[in-house]
Amino acid sequence: MPTRRTVLLGALAVGLSACTNPERGTAPTPASTPTPSAGGSPSASAEPSATPTGTPEPSPEGPLRVGEPQEIITGLTTPWGVRALDQDRLLVSERDTGQIKLVQGGAATSVGEVAGVRANNEAGLLGIELSADQQTLFVYTTTSSDNRVLAYSFNGSAIANPRVLLQGIPSAGIHNGGQLKLGPDGHLYISTGDASQRQQAQNQQSVAGKILRIATDGSIPGDNPFGNAVWSLGHRNVQGLTFAPNGDLWSAEFGEKSADEINLIVRGGNYGWPDVEGNNGQRVPYLAPKKTWEPTATSSPSALAYARGNLWVAALMGHCLFQVPVNGTELGEQVIHFQNRYGRIRAVTPWRDGIVFGSSNTDGRATPRAGDDRLLYLPLS
Repeated sequence: MPTRRTVLLGALAVGLSACTNPERGTAPTPASTPTPSAGGSPSASAEPSATPTGTPEPSPEGPLRVGEPQEIITGLTTPWGVRALDQDRLLVSERDTGQIKLVQGGAATSVGEVAGVRANNEAGLLGIELSADQQTLFVYTTTSSDNRVLAYSFNGSAIANPRVLLQGIPSAGIHNGGQLKLGPDGHLYISTGDASQRQQAQNQQSVAGKILRIATDGSIPGDNPFGNAVWSLGHRNVQGLTFAPNGDLWSAEFGEKSADEINLIVRGGNYGWPDVEGNNGQRVPYLAPKKTWEPTATSSPSALAYARGNLWVAALMGHCLFQVPVNGTELGEQVIHFQNRYGRIRAVTPWRDGIVFGSSNTDGRATPRAGDDRLLYLPLS
């Protein structure tokens, strides 16, 4: 492996518009505001440190067996976020309709529509997350003026009483981030994109191009590294977040042209965008990815889930599901599942004894197939 990380030439980076590679369309057959501050290292008080961890996960016994996908439901429109309620029910957000749907017994019913959703290209109703007691549903949505995080009361069959937890996240037709994940510390982690404002990813005072961390009431935790909502910086467009059982936070990120990335996220960490892209070694102060796909046309990693000792990565351009073994803080060799079988894959979340994943062929970047879009259950044993 080369010892230096690829540095994007400044003049070339300016000339290459971030919108030249929006989530990417047809895939080949693969073998993926304020003045910006200089791209320096985090302040001394924000020295990168690992996310607080719990007890190590025991190693799975014997080889992992991946079953045959079982269709849960068809006929969804641009499903983006999926969360499990229990062994029988799932919640799913539809990016372009603004609907939150309850999926049970092969049918989907609306539990409510998120008001004011502005669906435009990659923007719209994006990630969802449930509180620990499942009485609150958090949503990430695009409005006519920004991206924002809302909290709805949820009684199991309907959402009500929306509250704004965080607003003013820059929005655009592309690079909106949009993932939500409740951490083992009880706080809400939020991924944002650079919204085509590339240098804002390096600005510690901007929430664009970041992973954010807030309390579930919208307040800022006192141990955040920069005194605001920012947890890590230097991201282009993170759409996948997941926690391992030991508390490690992993992210999946869209690159521009050179490389898509999986990163291990640490407090105050700077992941380099737009100054560097991909993983050809580490260049201080930037943290190198743990995995890349090169070129980006082979992957486009969207949602990310941890299950049975592996990261499961939904690949839009890869038209597949990646299985990536987790070995402590490092990643093993990937396995590719269901390539070109279901088209663009965006959503993935743990469920039952495996995972649920969903197609995204009605999102304007592909030709829908009969029954699109769909959710499928993949048993793991």
